[in-house]
Amino acid sequence: MPLDRISHSHRHVSLALIPASVRVRAVLAMIAVMLPFMALLIVTFRSEYGAATVLQQDGHSALLTAAYTHIAIIGILASLWIVTVVLVTLRTVEARVLRPLRHVTHVASRLAEGELGSRVDVGLMRMIDMRRLATTVNVMAEILEKLALTDSLTSVANRRQFDAAIAGELKRSTRMKKGLALLIIDVDKFKDYNDLYGHAAGDMCLQRIAEALQSTVQRPSDLVARYGGEEFVVLLPDTDASGAHAVASDLLEAVRGLNIAHAAWGRGIVTVSIGFAVSSPTSAMDAGRLIERADQALYAAKQAGRDRALMNETMNFPAVSARPKLVS
Repeated sequence: MPLDRISHSHRHVSLALIPASVRVRAVLAMIAVMLPFMALLIVTFRSEYGAATVLQQDGHSALLTAAYTHIAIIGILASLWIVTVVLVTLRTVEARVLRPLRHVTHVASRLAEGELGSRVDVGLMRMIDMRRLATTVNVMAEILEKLALTDSLTSVANRRQFDAAIAGELKRSTRMKKGLALLIIDVDKFKDYNDLYGHAAGDMCLQRIAEALQSTVQRPSDLVARYGGEEFVVLLPDTDASGAHAVASDLLEAVRGLNIAHAAWGRGIVTVSIGFAVSSPTSAMDAGRLIERADQALYAAKQAGRDRALMNETMNFPAVSARPKLVS
């Protein structure tokens, strides 16, 4: 898996924290700043040393002491200048290179650990090259997030994205006192379809069904996901029982309208069975119970002859599972 490979290797990201090109630029910048001063310093030292030599030969001890003091002061000032240049350069490298790189490394590590919403703050990047690096990392993160949350066969949301979405929507529906509808959709006699037409045709069938479901469920807040195998789920926030029933009916018609031949099923074309349940807008509940209720309704729809949608009762979920009250 790509995520496993990234997680295995992300610990090595910090080893090359400073690229060689950045180190070369820092050294060249220090040399460029210090070279003129060093040249002036060498000329001054030679001049002062020459004057001191002349004074020593002429026996002017007092003037010689003053000359040596002058040389010492120049040496101290030169040392302070060099230290200042080095400190300013290091501070600049820290602010413009090290700190942004540590931020990029931290974001990369979080992405490798599964926090796919992590992004690099481009505003922290002062250098053009660093901004390009940050933008590249963010683009890669978006691609990785899309791959991790999308079913590779049907291109709709996968189970991981659905699990996150239903948990968040249940909290929101409880807070907003609105219903949340869940539809579980199963392709009728799909094993027989695969046996008759082959797995390649089965994959194409699932792709077309996913497209039909996605085109029918059009609100931005609605979610179509592949739940596993030939099962899909549709999550409908802010939806009551009548709204869920209307969407389920539209989905049944959309799949029938594909007219995919299915000689091993009495209808002659591919159809689906749908079970759905609606959460109570006045009582908190967990995702497991809502899924269980929709799954019970799906089972009842299949038992009743398939190619239909049945709903579980819209009420508070009891602690102990009970047989669903079915409404066609």
